[in-house]
Amino acid sequence: MMGAEHAPAGRLARRSAPRNARPSLRSDHNPFTSAATGGILPFVSGGLLGRVKPGKLPAPILDGLAGQELLFSAEQVRAVRTFSGKVPGLVSSGSKNLFFGAFVVTDQQVIGTLGGQKVIDVSFASGDHGPVTITLEPDGLHVGWDLDRVHPACRGSMRLHYKQAIPDEVLARVPHRELSFSVDPANVVRFAGSRAKLPDA
Repeated sequence: MMGAEHAPAGRLARRSAPRNARPSLRSDHNPFTSAATGGILPFVSGGLLGRVKPGKLPAPILDGLAGQELLFSAEQVRAVRTFSGKVPGLVSSGSKNLFFGAFVVTDQQVIGTLGGQKVIDVSFASGDHGPVTITLEPDGLHVGWDLDRVHPACRGSMRLHYKQAIPDEVLARVPHRELSFSVDPANVVRFAGSRAKLPDA
């Protein structure tokens, strides 16, 4: 099995785009960077960036971080999603799913991908008391959903663990090791694996 790869810290520079390159994903057009949706994107298998090698960081994401200080990044990381509870259209008593993904920590934000698709995009400056919490720990990046607080139709908890060790010297430099934020409930339902619609709250 291919091991995880991580990059040293440093400042990210914008790369010149090759001829005939696809346009970059602009952050002002990304619905997940707005306050209305928090930092969770609706994960769809084989999604927009599905052509990217699983576990690799797509070039548009890296380009969007130009000028930020790179504290840590890891690619081809085993990411385990655990779901226990219910969302509309789906009930689970503790299912586990394995993905390959990547994550980046800069001095401004945390980004996580699964299969080349961005699913986490959270700024250190945008945290609140929402039902989703990311935690940077020595054993990797943890994401936790308190489903009871996401929507009245949801119950239980869901967790995502990017299993890549983060050095202590990196953890000492991040602005916050734990950050909570709000989220679009419909995106959470899709991330859990259901396409059912939420009832009115």
